[in-house]
Amino acid sequence: MQHLSIRLQTGERGLRGIFVGGPWADLIEMIGLAGADFVVLDGEHGSVWTELPHLLRAARSVALPALVRVLPRRPDMIGQVLDFGAEGVLVPGIRTVEEAENALASSRYAPDGVRGLAFSARSAGYGYRGGPDYLNTANRNVTVLLQVETREAVKSLPDILRLTGLNGIFVGPTDLSLSYGEQSRQTAKVLNIIEQIRQAAEMAGIPWGLFTGTPDNHREWYDRGSWYCATGVPNLLRPALTAWLERGHTR
Repeated sequence: MQHLSIRLQTGERGLRGIFVGGPWADLIEMIGLAGADFVVLDGEHGSVWTELPHLLRAARSVALPALVRVLPRRPDMIGQVLDFGAEGVLVPGIRTVEEAENALASSRYAPDGVRGLAFSARSAGYGYRGGPDYLNTANRNVTVLLQVETREAVKSLPDILRLTGLNGIFVGPTDLSLSYGEQSRQTAKVLNIIEQIRQAAEMAGIPWGLFTGTPDNHREWYDRGSWYCATGVPNLLRPALTAWLERGHTR
């Protein structure tokens, strides 16, 4: 399995991810077999926590890089999910440079961060892969994406983009629209703000991507150079369910 962080470091763009909000190991295996580039196990809006270690094993079984979206402003969760074996984290609700720094520091061991060390954890092979080599590899291979979805984050973006250890930013269009008092993520104002974020990231040389609701939306941002886009399982299932049910009544 090639680490997501390495693919981003080498400049690969157009990666495709799927958000999974429930404890569905079979679905994660299907996503990997279908050829997705990564999965996001959603601990902010989903119910993955009860089965998280097993979901990470399912992702590993099909060589699917797995990120976990933790709760906002809970850097203590970051080390825990990494110990479970997550390849990285998606950190929502970032507002300030300090919050961004805390998230980055919590994802790496000293001297690069403050992550607590336990060689007995699954991430270190229960001690079989412990030692200096593990520490260096863990710090190098972890992926930390910070969500830009608040007014405060947009205002702090130039400073956030300069932080060491940032693997990329991920725009959350829905929360971003609410933060600016808009009722849709497709209004001209929201799209203009996303474009400003895109330009700032490109100027800083930082990978960027966003949540996309439809294949056409994904293709649009792919054509504009996104490093990664991701959508949720409901966005995949709703059209298929509707089409199947409607077709069943069509003669």
